Amino acid sequence: MPGLNLLLPGVGTDQEKRRISVQIEQTDRATKALIDDPYGLTPEEIAIGEGRS
Repeated sequence: MPGLNLLLPGVGTDQEKRRISVQIEQTDRATKALIDDPYGLTPEEIAIGEGRS
């Protein structure tokens, strides 16, 4: 998730970085479960949707 990824460089402690990383991982998994999996999106389609095409 772009918003949370933008926070990482400015975070001071390793504990804060880990907490934010865990939030990012959880959000990514939830997004995949709700959007990517049910629609059967391919990795290429996911990359396009994420603006990585």
